[in-house]
Amino acid sequence: MTIAIVNGILGTTLCFILGLGFYDLSPSAIILAIFASNLAGFLSLMITLRAERIRWLRRYVLRQPSFTWFLLVFAYLAILLSVSPEMREPKTLAIFVGPLVLSTGFFIVIFGPIRDALMVRKQLQAKDRREHRHV
Repeated sequence: MTIAIVNGILGTTLCFILGLGFYDLSPSAIILAIFASNLAGFLSLMITLRAERIRWLRRYVLRQPSFTWFLLVFAYLAILLSVSPEMREPKTLAIFVGPLVLSTGFFIVIFGPIRDALMVRKQLQAKDRREHRHV
């Protein structure tokens, strides 16, 4: 968890250094890009995890780990570009993608407890189904 926070701080710092120093972006545009990156990371991971649980997707589309990574990256970029207009310029995106990915360390800290809660709910549902079958 400490590494995730350090990555988040490092990515955010790099975004501000690049944005303010070299690209003349406003602080609000940089904050929006960082927020969009964290939102995109969270939602793309949730989409990918859900897609892996759907049998026909897993069987026909996500047959190899590289296809799963492609889905994750595609969802991340689609969400990032739809939320942050400054990142729609290819040169800006190419320069900022590294620091923005580092800044997703903040969402990793949040994702852990959410994932735990989802797993507990899934386990309780499975337990309820087993109990109802034996009644």
